[in-house]
Amino acid sequence: MSSYQQFIRVLISSRGSNATKNKLAVSVNGITGNFALDTGASLVSVTCQFAKRADLAIEPGSKLLMKTVGGHSVTDVAYAKTVAVSKAQAFGVVVAVNRETDPFGQLDDLLGMSFLSRFKVTVSPKGLELTAIPIDR
Repeated sequence: MSSYQQFIRVLISSRGSNATKNKLAVSVNGITGNFALDTGASLVSVTCQFAKRADLAIEPGSKLLMKTVGGHSVTDVAYAKTVAVSKAQAFGVVVAVNRETDPFGQLDDLLGMSFLSRFKVTVSPKGLELTAIPIDR
């Protein structure tokens, strides 16, 4: 089975209240949260509270030290069965689970490259466009 649902192109409009607050509706294992698009983040990351809601199981012994804008953060590794933005969906996505919460309480965390690298990503004034990259067989 392919790690991509199908060849798909999705445009997420930059209009509306979520876009103006730089938030994307992202579904992890069917649970929707508010995420910031971060092409500089190696992994999708989630708060520990969101990880519980999305039923993400932390891999034993998987502690990672991540370099962040604010310094360093200790995270654990989990695997999401699915991560989706609108109709763009990927399976078996590596996720960093932060041990700390968002200090502002507004984000469930970051949509990083462990999801985005599976798509051609175009950011424009019209919005975010994700086009699935077909797997060569």
